[in-house]
Amino acid sequence: MTVAPIILGLFLGQYLDREYPKGFSWTLSMLILGIFFAFYNLYQFFDKEIKKYEKKDKKNEHDNQSHH
Repeated sequence: MTVAPIILGLFLGQYLDREYPKGFSWTLSMLILGIFFAFYNLYQFFDKEIKKYEKKDKKNEHDNQSHH
C-alpha cells in the first residue's frame, strides 16, 4: 500500500491543524512523513521482489550447469 500512508498523513495533519494550531503546518509535516513511509514501503517491496527473482535466477543457472 503506497497511497495509504500519504492519505493518512494528510487527514491526520488536517485534524491536528484544526485541533492544535501551531506556528507551522501539521498537514504539510504529516504529508511529508506519509510520503516518506510510502516510499520506504515501496523500497521494501521491490527489494524483496528483486531478491526473490535473483534467488530464482541462481537456481535456474545452477540447474542449467548441472545438466551440461
